[in-house]
Amino acid sequence: MSSGKSIGAVKARALILPVVLVVLLLLALLSASYAFQVQADYAAGVAFSHRLQCRLAAEAGIERVRHLLRTERDNQAAWYDNPALFDQALVWSAAARPEDLGKGQLNKAELTSGMVFRYSVVADNPFEDKKLVRYGITDESSKLNINTASEGQLLKLIAPFVTDGREPLELVHALLDWRDSDDEPREFGAEKTYYASRTTPHRTKNAPFETVEELLMVKGFDGKILYGEDYDRNGLLTPNEDDGLTSFPQDDGDGVLDLGLLPYITVYSQDFNVSNDNKPRIYMFSDAAQVRPRLEEVFNNPEIVDFLIGATRSRGTSKTYSLALYLEDRTIDNTLQSSPLQGDDAAKLFDSCTLSQIPEQFGLININTAPPRVLACIVDLPPEAIPLIVQKRAMLSGRIKSTTGWLVTEKILDSFQFSKVENQITARGRQFTIESIGFADHIGVFSRLQVVVNMRGPLSQLIYQRDLTRLGLAFPIRGLQGERRLVLAEE
Repeated sequence: MSSGKSIGAVKARALILPVVLVVLLLLALLSASYAFQVQADYAAGVAFSHRLQCRLAAEAGIERVRHLLRTERDNQAAWYDNPALFDQALVWSAAARPEDLGKGQLNKAELTSGMVFRYSVVADNPFEDKKLVRYGITDESSKLNINTASEGQLLKLIAPFVTDGREPLELVHALLDWRDSDDEPREFGAEKTYYASRTTPHRTKNAPFETVEELLMVKGFDGKILYGEDYDRNGLLTPNEDDGLTSFPQDDGDGVLDLGLLPYITVYSQDFNVSNDNKPRIYMFSDAAQVRPRLEEVFNNPEIVDFLIGATRSRGTSKTYSLALYLEDRTIDNTLQSSPLQGDDAAKLFDSCTLSQIPEQFGLININTAPPRVLACIVDLPPEAIPLIVQKRAMLSGRIKSTTGWLVTEKILDSFQFSKVENQITARGRQFTIESIGFADHIGVFSRLQVVVNMRGPLSQLIYQRDLTRLGLAFPIRGLQGERRLVLAEE
């Protein structure tokens, strides 16, 4: 019996050993799996943290611009192309000093530090001068407002982008039908009957556009018309945009980037009939007793005030009366008088006075920032004046360009020509597109955000926001070869 028990015990122990080994193996596998899961979760957490920090860096760039616009909205040099302020500005670094934040220079400690987060504020370049990138923001009044543009203006802008044999007027009529309030289609347009018959039916808007991307819902408009070959929306010719049918997007491989309509159209341009210091402008056709005290506040010169009131009183029935006429000699009380308005006083005239009682103005085109394609859409602007405007504005100071009057004082337009375009143009913007890229020096994570802000005095109102990260980095924020292009700061 004892021998049998010992044999049974041996067999039992022999059976237990494999079970223990299997259990230990399972525990080892569970431990390894758990460790792998913990490691993966940790890596995911770190990656999420980096993404979040890059997004916050991009938001820091947006807030930096909004803060700048509070005081420098009328100073184009501060925000249009300012690499010193917007190129790889530092947000956070373990080795950073407080005075380094918001700057684009590196000190020696940062070169060897670990995590460094930055932002770049970037924009496309509708002037097509082959500049790689512009570090700044875009004034929406430099574009044509598709909610207020006439048929002729839209046709002039859209026609060059229709290259597939279609009639440009069809697109223009469809656009006008989309934004008008009725259901009567134009000759080549489309209303609810057409859209209801589509594979994916939808209604017509019959109201103003809220975004330019809404054009993709309008008959005839597609990505080719709106974005051209520039599907990453950066204004730069990248290899996949110049290889024909080899890769997306489809392009003609001619070495020239088709920007599409996007850089030239907007739905946001809006302004108030106020001076640059946000005071209501003086309506010159008001009673002289009301106008005189306000003119005296602006000009502080009795001779100028008397001349302005007398010239307004003797204007006659001219339908083309313009502020520019106050710069010319005028017959007042049967006496020919020379205009005393020169220099700063002429600028004050165009800034503080008005011949219109319309309080809110939509679709004005900024002569200081609009590219030639958009300037050509200004009705009755002489074509020969467009290159002169572009050339001259690059040479003038911000003070001179603070009003539209420089077109007259710089002899680009005469008073009659100015009177025809006066109610279509402006010298300032209130709505701005900001595109900010937040990124890190130590990893390839980035976040690309785009917003539109509306400036109401010193306050900025966010009216549009979009995450463009899925479109890719697009801009060479680290240089063409991936190197950091920043100079070493003096210690």
